[in-house]
Amino acid sequence: FPSHDRTITNLGVGSNIFRWTVRSGSCSAVSDVVVLNNSVTSDGGSDISTCSSAAFLDAKTPVSGSTGLWSKLGGLGNGVSVTNASSPNAIVTGLTGIGESQALRWTVSRGNCTSYKDIVVTNNSVVSTLLNAGPIPVCTDEVVLTASKPMLGSGIWKQIKGTGLIAEPSVYNSNVTSLSRGSNLFEWEVVEKNCSSKSTLGIV
Repeated sequence: FPSHDRTITNLGVGSNIFRWTVRSGSCSAVSDVVVLNNSVTSDGGSDISTCSSAAFLDAKTPVSGSTGLWSKLGGLGNGVSVTNASSPNAIVTGLTGIGESQALRWTVSRGNCTSYKDIVVTNNSVVSTLLNAGPIPVCTDEVVLTASKPMLGSGIWKQIKGTGLIAEPSVYNSNVTSLSRGSNLFEWEVVEKNCSSKSTLGIV
């Protein structure tokens, strides 16, 4: 026999209309009920590695009838802010510290329903600093390369002109031997994820 209460599954998003019909003999009466499925999903994109103090966010645009909002969670700096927070492609600024991270939440709402996705934005900007900008004059065929130890990331020495044997290419103050007479150029590159910085040191 028909039941006056039923569990409905697989509701479509938005309005769903159901009709309750009562019959007695040749007579009938109907009543419609509207069930609003306000369920939403959120996609805030992937974690972001930026090479500066700012980054564009990359959330998926909410479906029609719903709204999205970026908010700041725990982080290292109070100066971090989100501009145009209701936009999927809002801008986060204020990540001034090298290696500084900020957790952000993209929340999508419709009616009484919400969904959120958290991401982390990290400032992976690196600096390749030379202790002596050079060119460095030498009287022998060897010298110690003079870079600073990276605050973030890893470094590598590469020869771009002349000759020379770099003893430990990944060490910021590596020794180099067998230098050719005249000009020798070496490049110190520091890399962290998608960020890099290069400096050139001349030995003459």
